[in-house]
Amino acid sequence: MVEEERSMSKYTTTSGYKYDESISALQKMIRRGDEVEAMYWAIELEGKYHNDMWDRLEVISHEDIGDNFNEYNFVRKNLQRTIS
Repeated sequence: MVEEERSMSKYTTTSGYKYDESISALQKMIRRGDEVEAMYWAIELEGKYHNDMWDRLEVISHEDIGDNFNEYNFVRKNLQRTIS
């Protein structure tokens, strides 16, 4: 696991931010309710890590909102299909 974590830190976004720090920043900003910063990190990740970003957003929605909030997950999935 430690080797895998180290290998992820070698990947960078288009602006040169470390991948693992960027995906973490996205999650932190969402949990803090800072939508401007969350959007910044989402856009930063979208360029090279489109699928990873959407996977993380799905994980966050399950962890923070739960599976019972079906309407939110329906909207999120449709938005993902529209953008993809």
